[in-house]
Amino acid sequence: MKTTTISSRLFILAIAFFSFSSTSYCQDQSITNPDPNQLAFTNAANVFTLTGTLIDPNSKYRIDEHALLYPYWLKGVVNFSNGKQLRNIDLAFNMISNELYFKNNNRPNLFADTVRSFFIIDTLNGASDVTTFSNGYPDLGLLTDKSYYQVITLGPVAHLLKYVSKKKRESYQYGSASKIVYDVTEKLFVYNVKNKSLQPIKNTTASISRALPMYANVLQQSIGNKNEKHLTEEEIATAIRQVNDSKL
Repeated sequence: MKTTTISSRLFILAIAFFSFSSTSYCQDQSITNPDPNQLAFTNAANVFTLTGTLIDPNSKYRIDEHALLYPYWLKGVVNFSNGKQLRNIDLAFNMISNELYFKNNNRPNLFADTVRSFFIIDTLNGASDVTTFSNGYPDLGLLTDKSYYQVITLGPVAHLLKYVSKKKRESYQYGSASKIVYDVTEKLFVYNVKNKSLQPIKNTTASISRALPMYANVLQQSIGNKNEKHLTEEEIATAIRQVNDSKL
């Protein structure tokens, strides 16, 4: 699955995301210097202290690697709703069940405490690809405030989110045995910070403008002469960044 390679500026923003509030954004964080106001643990052995009771601590089930965002464990940082933070821990994200796992004694576990946000750092290809997830957004259809969204960009006006899911099914072809395939679905959403509303969008100027009607002119100026009915994810993200930087 493709993730966004974050430039130095966006990398700082991704770190800052984990301590943001609706009125305050911290932009001087790094992986080695997390928010000093959060109680941080740096070792999985401390998870017992952090969460109290592990869910299924003796579980021996194997993770279906095809269901994961990455087919291997990667280091990351987790923020909990109680204000605590866990960093330098092995994480995996299940896109079928929308669940976050951490590795404890070489086994996948679910956190007992409520996770507010997390990011996973992929350095296996020689570059730091950071994938950021958060929950706590309004209920919408089958999605709840516990559903994790990938955060594409965020700011004081709007957040651009992506809900990525997989569905497992059997594929049949005449004359051959059936096989298991995994269908990936990606849906974009805009969260309006002021109205606290979440709205699905399509890759068109009109759809984005309906989610942020006060910023229709800013969006139009950002998109300019691009094909406004077939915008790329990056073009939409750029437009949302300009909305967040606007003086309206």
